[in-house]
Amino acid sequence: MLVDPGPGPHRPLTPISDKDFDRHRQRPFGPPPPAWDFFHFASVEIPIYIMIVSVAHTLRFHRRAEIGAAQLASARLQALQAQLRPHFLFNTLNTIAGLTHKAPDKADSVLIMLSELLRLSLETSGETHVSLQRELDFTEKYLAIMQIRYYDRVCYQFQIAQDALNASVPTLLLQPLVENAIKHAIEPNPGGGKIDIRACRDADFLGLSVSDTGPGISKSEALREGFGLSSTRARLHELYGEQGFLEIDNESGFTVKIKIPFRTTA
Repeated sequence: MLVDPGPGPHRPLTPISDKDFDRHRQRPFGPPPPAWDFFHFASVEIPIYIMIVSVAHTLRFHRRAEIGAAQLASARLQALQAQLRPHFLFNTLNTIAGLTHKAPDKADSVLIMLSELLRLSLETSGETHVSLQRELDFTEKYLAIMQIRYYDRVCYQFQIAQDALNASVPTLLLQPLVENAIKHAIEPNPGGGKIDIRACRDADFLGLSVSDTGPGISKSEALREGFGLSSTRARLHELYGEQGFLEIDNESGFTVKIKIPFRTTA
């Protein structure tokens, strides 16, 4: 077979063999059907894509669940904390009412102290934590009111380690426990009693305790936790989970021991 070399000066036709012609004739006009690409995409890339999408959705739903749980825990904590303030205020107003006719001058003093307590309470109304120093200041002012109410029947002592003063503690942590000690150990006892508040750092934890010299709870008597103990235990659980402990020692008097992770307010 002869092949025309194309335009140009006249040249003789170049012969081409039948074998070369057949090879050129059988050459495809485009790439072969990409069957192996389709199977590779279907067997490898699609599963990888599905896995990535599934992981992304799982992480998204997990994150939404975490946010929802945190919001629920925060709401429960705020509800518990909100209950403490009117409870404390109601009891203090009862103190003032009891003194109004018996000792008006003392009622005036308690009103002044109560206004200071309310100021401190309002300053920390949106906070779940305060420094231990601030919590001690609030508790001491409350104890000063109780001393006016019960005269010399209320004695108290603070034993606080210096390195614990800057520790972060839940707002209104000690006051309900002190109020509980006054109600059960001092109020029923004509001779009064003593309350000891202690705090110290133990490695990565802060240890706190509120003790009284009352009769405590007899072994035959079941302990029924009132508002002070139950609310404190619930708040510790919401804030610290398994790292927050509340224990009761009833060997000598009545002691509430608290252990929480040591964190600073800075």
